[in-house]
Amino acid sequence: MLVVAPLVVLVIGGFIALMVNIVGDVMLTRDRSAMTYNIQNALDRIEQDTRLSNIFLTTTGTLSSPQGSNNNYTGTAAFANTSALILSANTTDKNPTDSTRQLIYYANQPNACGSSQTFNALLASKIIYFVYAGSLWRREVLPTWNTNATVDANTVCAAPWQRNTCSPGYVASLCQTTDTEILDDISSFSFNYYSDPSSTTPLAAASAGSATTIEVTINGSKTTAGRSFSSSGIMRATLLN
Repeated sequence: MLVVAPLVVLVIGGFIALMVNIVGDVMLTRDRSAMTYNIQNALDRIEQDTRLSNIFLTTTGTLSSPQGSNNNYTGTAAFANTSALILSANTTDKNPTDSTRQLIYYANQPNACGSSQTFNALLASKIIYFVYAGSLWRREVLPTWNTNATVDANTVCAAPWQRNTCSPGYVASLCQTTDTEILDDISSFSFNYYSDPSSTTPLAAASAGSATTIEVTINGSKTTAGRSFSSSGIMRATLLN
């Protein structure tokens, strides 16, 4: 017994260590696969928004609280494309991916709503991708609009499907829903602008308005079962118009 008992303890200890190691490997493989998938899903979302947008913006301009970039992203300060990706996209009466969706036009700019409204100015929203607290967020900002019978400068011919969004916990009259958390455990989010899809020479951030193509890189990192790992993804997309 004096010989067998220690051997049994060693065997059991070795078995437990093996199981812990196996479980750790399984958890690591699972989380690494999940991160790779989530990064690709985030890039797909950005690509979809880009392909439905008209132009890359250098700034959002001053925003109404709580949609600005200061005060933990609840203030009024403008977003700039040195740290955030800013897209301008036409609003629609349904999900933009719906084949039956229609664009939203301003009334009396210059024509009345109806058969000639397709010659009018379009209502466009700003789509903003930014990093906060280790996550990549998507915010949408719409200009002031209404569907009043008495037409003014903000009157549109139909209500847009898109909605203003704000940080979680700040939904109010201005924002009907919260920002979308696209990806967590993000370590870096970067992008370059290009004049055309075949170009390999990045444009300066200040020249984003003349770009037609963007290249986005996302890196993620995480620690699971005491082991650190990382994953990354890259995507190029071109504007619709």
